Amino acid sequence: MKLGISFALVMALSACVEEGAVEPLPDLESTSESIIGGIEDSSSPSVVLSRHGAGECTGTLIGRRVILTAAHCIVDDIEAGGNSATIFFGDGGAAGFDSNQRVQHLAMHRYFDLAQVQQYDIGMMRLREDAPAEIPVMPFNLEPLPESTMGATVRTVGFGVTNGETQTGAGTKRSAFFTVNSLTSVHIGLGDETKNICQGDSGGPTLMDIGGTETVVAVSSFGSNFCMNESKVVRTDAYRDWMIEVYDAWDGPCQFDGECVTEGCRTPDPDCDSCGFDGFCATGCDKLDLDCPIVGFATDLCSNNDGCESRVCVEGLDDPRVKYCSESCETAGDCPAPLSICEDGACYVSGPSPGAQGDDCTAGSDCRSGACDPDHSICIEQCGDGLPECPDPYSCVKVGGVKACSIGSEGGCAVAAAGRTGAAGFAWLLAAFAALVAVRRRRR
Repeated sequence: MKLGISFALVMALSACVEEGAVEPLPDLESTSESIIGGIEDSSSPSVVLSRHGAGECTGTLIGRRVILTAAHCIVDDIEAGGNSATIFFGDGGAAGFDSNQRVQHLAMHRYFDLAQVQQYDIGMMRLREDAPAEIPVMPFNLEPLPESTMGATVRTVGFGVTNGETQTGAGTKRSAFFTVNSLTSVHIGLGDETKNICQGDSGGPTLMDIGGTETVVAVSSFGSNFCMNESKVVRTDAYRDWMIEVYDAWDGPCQFDGECVTEGCRTPDPDCDSCGFDGFCATGCDKLDLDCPIVGFATDLCSNNDGCESRVCVEGLDDPRVKYCSESCETAGDCPAPLSICEDGACYVSGPSPGAQGDDCTAGSDCRSGACDPDHSICIEQCGDGLPECPDPYSCVKVGGVKACSIGSEGGCAVAAAGRTGAAGFAWLLAAFAALVAVRRRRR
């Protein structure tokens, strides 16, 4: 958790430091106490303290200019369009810090939401220049952790408080060994009332021996009030694709540096590919451009591929006038619910297409036609007078004074349309919805 803020992770930002300026080394409290149940650590030079306005976190040097941390440590700066972050190298406490550097760029997982901090809490910071040469870069894991991780011994490092209730003891680098209590696809659970991570340790590494090398496998994220119960650290392998693209854009031979490199790249060099992570949102990309805003998820309506996070927008199998966001597939097993059919390399729903005739609705805005039958809570299309016949099992009946494809005999209540009701509303909506209705978006 970030030090200097409430457990709800709200912090006040200080003014940004002048461009190119370096902050003075912080005068932090010296204490002989340890990270809750741990010891002072002078053997982890790659672990750094990061200051963000009025708050402080922990991070790990994973590239000459790349710091791995938690998204909640940097979200305020990112959303404010600023950058108050400074990185401090050294052990802190009585030993102090050796040097510090300003941060140039910040990146957090695109789906991170401060109100839902348990998910996607991972971020990176890019330094303005290389870290001191004597500080080694820590390897980080991108491969799925084995089941044997449950019950394994791991080590965490951080600059956090040593007493969760009094919020004291921060500013000294400490480490502790833990036995993994729980393991999910996203988190590792560790700690208890006698030994734990706490405020200020956020963003710090959880390290595990992989092939004889101590490797970052997770980032400290969140825990209980006063750090008394199990805490959660975010697995790096859970966000493999995001980490690779951001890291490669910031470090290595194929980074975004003004030079296009076409060989030996794990991901396309952003200098060669406008769809890469370069700070600009490109359209018409076959893959997601991380620089673009969040758009539609599976079954959200779309007008083209740019309207979908998957960059796959398909026409409904039952109504080609309806387009919705899908996923690429080879078999039906590749399709996430509620998509369940794989056809021509794309996933489709097995029932009515979103917003098409017969799809569930609560208001006219849920439907392609702009009309929802409130008696049956389904989208309806106008029928009769030379219009196409109704598909099974629907009949052309009067609904609110107009003929529409619905269930049952003629009669029923008025049509629930988008802003209007009855026959006039349906007729007006048929004209207004000659083109696809505006894309409905769900933000995660």
